[in-house]
Amino acid sequence: MSKRFKIGLLVLLILVILVIFSNIILSNLISKVVNNQLDKINNKGEVSLKIDKIGIDIFTGNLNMKNVSIKPDSLFFENFKLGKTPNAVVADFHLSELKIKGFNIFKILWFKKILVKQILVRGIDLNLYKSDLFIADIAAVKKTEKQSFDSIYIKGVEQIDLSRIEFDDFNIKIFHAQKQDTLFSYSGRAFEISGIALRNYENAKSYFKFDKEFLIVNFKNQQVDIEKGNYMLSVEDILFDHSKKNIKISSFKMKPRMDRAKLASTYKYNSEVFDVETKEMSIDGFYLDTIVRTGVIALDSIVVDGLNLDIYKDQTKPFNLEKRPLFLNQKLKKLDHPIYINKVLIKNTFFSYREKYENKDNLMAIDISAMNAELSYLTSIKDSLETDKKITINIKGKLNSVADLNLDILMPYNTWNDSFSFTGSVGASQLSAFNSAIFPAAGIRLESGMLKSMQFSVTGNPTDGTQGSMIMRYSNINADLIIEEKEKKGLTWIANSVMVKSNPSDKGKLKVALIEAERVPYKGFSNLLWKSVMSGMVNTINPVGKTVKREKKHNRNKEKKDWKKWFAKS
Repeated sequence: MSKRFKIGLLVLLILVILVIFSNIILSNLISKVVNNQLDKINNKGEVSLKIDKIGIDIFTGNLNMKNVSIKPDSLFFENFKLGKTPNAVVADFHLSELKIKGFNIFKILWFKKILVKQILVRGIDLNLYKSDLFIADIAAVKKTEKQSFDSIYIKGVEQIDLSRIEFDDFNIKIFHAQKQDTLFSYSGRAFEISGIALRNYENAKSYFKFDKEFLIVNFKNQQVDIEKGNYMLSVEDILFDHSKKNIKISSFKMKPRMDRAKLASTYKYNSEVFDVETKEMSIDGFYLDTIVRTGVIALDSIVVDGLNLDIYKDQTKPFNLEKRPLFLNQKLKKLDHPIYINKVLIKNTFFSYREKYENKDNLMAIDISAMNAELSYLTSIKDSLETDKKITINIKGKLNSVADLNLDILMPYNTWNDSFSFTGSVGASQLSAFNSAIFPAAGIRLESGMLKSMQFSVTGNPTDGTQGSMIMRYSNINADLIIEEKEKKGLTWIANSVMVKSNPSDKGKLKVALIEAERVPYKGFSNLLWKSVMSGMVNTINPVGKTVKREKKHNRNKEKKDWKKWFAKS
């Protein structure tokens, strides 16, 4: 063995020993520094911060931390619950494991560059306690208002590139500190952020800005309890691509935690129970920088594909007479946060609506299959609300799987009475196909008859209700009326032998029925729409039902009488 080889081997051995000892020394040094900082924090008496284990390997560039916990000090937490601190929120945090992989200690020490290939975060449990009682610190609030979050200051560093951060198994809960009620619960399996970089300002040393050009955020298998645990909201996949300004959401679900009838029975009033599921949602034009800078959420479009929407109501429960639901244009005008959505497209939808009535075995049922909807110009921005533009809604589908449905709704923003209008049509079908909707609610069973077509046109406002016209063409109708002790308003005129059998009549006379419906203040837009259509149908079939022609004549006669009275007084 040559002398040169022996020297080389000795040098290599010394280097290995140095690396090993450097690992031990550096690990101990970091542990000592961290423990000193922990002692300083814990001595303040607000929180208890612990880290069970810290390990570093400078050869592979890995840093491991296990069982990191931050808990509020017991005495401080008691004072927090009593409102004797300036804190409105206190956190209880536990992290099972943190791994930082692929850093180069020499680049950090000599070149002041923090380059990390991967950060793994596992087993996060974050409990937030929200207090209604706290000491308002006005000086601290004003100081926060003056702070700028456009940049971050890190002393002695020239470059930071974090590459990818992965989160696995995390749970977030929000509790009411005084009542100990769970206000919010959220759990997820996987969450990944990639393309994270901090770029330094050229003329500001040690100041960095976030470079979001290649930012991608990906959530997988997320779950959250909502409405006091009555519903589970889950998402299979959420992907945000900053460069494409797009968010894709796969398999979104909002499911009741129990049977829908059982959940409805727990409510005080006849509130809706929802069951929602979509295959995919795509949000285009999500400009993150603009949203962060201005606070305005402006989206090009939202596309929802494969929506299944099921709504159930227990009408044996009383109405909430204090409820005052707003229509869509009213809701947007009252919204505090500025939003603008150019277009919402809902494709390949199945809509199902069910109502339970007293002493009825069958549920009232309305279905719309193969449904497609488009909503345009949804905004709460004040300048936009003052223009002549309006919300437009178009809905197409198969009503109860048999009749073509087309509905157009217009809702202006800038009318003094929040007026709206809608027009629609229903295609040919057997009238008996609508028994599931009409019979449980009205006690009318359509035994036979053919609907040839239906067209209606309606205007209205949320205060007064609606008025319009309907042309319902049908033939050979035959119906049964089931009269119960509880009389059905406006429908007691029907008898098997007295009704308009066909429209147009045998003589070719076409009846144009009047539509009119009063707004019930504690019911919403869909109820008013349904009542309007039903009033047109009732006035068509009823032999003494109101017609547009008869109403115009009545109004003319009324005007003449009013003029005569005025002249008589003058």
